[in-house]
Amino acid sequence: MPDLLRDVYTREDKMNRSTIEVFEDHLKLRVEGDLDTDLQRNYSEAVVLLTENSNAQGHDAMRASARRLAEQLPNSKFEFLSKQVSGPYALLVWRAHSDRFNVNGGADTFLIKDGKIQMQTIHYQLVSNKGRPGGLGQQDGRRPARTSDHDPGRTAPGPNIPGHLPSDLE
Repeated sequence: MPDLLRDVYTREDKMNRSTIEVFEDHLKLRVEGDLDTDLQRNYSEAVVLLTENSNAQGHDAMRASARRLAEQLPNSKFEFLSKQVSGPYALLVWRAHSDRFNVNGGADTFLIKDGKIQMQTIHYQLVSNKGRPGGLGQQDGRRPARTSDHDPGRTAPGPNIPGHLPSDLE
């Protein structure tokens, strides 16, 4: 098959992938550590990333988010606790254990249309793997550090999502 026809077929085939196919391919590639292939194959170039404290767009936003997560959870092992799909929507509930922090109740949601992830939300709370939530001592009476947009320089109020740690807790 000439390259032009193969390229057209490949584009049409990708657009016809179901929500489950895109979702499972995304998870497989992330487990394998192949972010670039995942972004190219499964994410819209204009993907919207929503977290508690961020509203970002594009592949660069997804790269930054993945980089911050890797910094927060070095040498991590992820477990997928639940996967749900309904029409164009997908939900992943997960936990992770790392050398630095753990996550016990992470949740990502996805909007998948035309064979690509159009929007992703990320929500989790870092818990010290030494038994102290978010790196905070229990004696100070403060709530655990919340995470939202993988930004280790900020602390967020409200529910848990990827990444905020005040610099004094790192």
